[in-house]
Amino acid sequence: MTEIRLEHVSYAYGEEKILEDINLQVTSGEVVSILGPSGVGKTTLFNLIAGILEVQSGRIVLDGEENPKGRVSYMLQKDLLLEHKTVLGNIILPLLIQKVDKTEAIARADDILATFQLTNVRDKYPHELSGGMRQRVALLRTYL
Repeated sequence: MTEIRLEHVSYAYGEEKILEDINLQVTSGEVVSILGPSGVGKTTLFNLIAGILEVQSGRIVLDGEENPKGRVSYMLQKDLLLEHKTVLGNIILPLLIQKVDKTEAIARADDILATFQLTNVRDKYPHELSGGMRQRVALLRTYL
């Protein structure tokens, strides 16, 4: 069973405390909403969980592994696809960052493109896609 656990996580930008003593446990199948006005730390929290930011205090545990950098991804409202890379290039990027062999990364991307019936956009560039299709590609990138 997949579990994400935050234990006494705190984070500050300089002197400004953004998150203070956050405790949270989410297990597989649970749906959790993080709500709040702008500037209260929602994005910072997700960046910590994804390993984009380093935990300053406390710890984040994924399936028993502390600070699981690169094992968690999330999708933003803006797709952030790289315009100079094809759909395939965008989808395999997180795998390459995790040091997955390029041949294996391409095979996994091709499998997920086939599963979601998107093989027809594999070699297109983001500017050639509709807004909805860009979102689907960004979503597939988070699956890998």
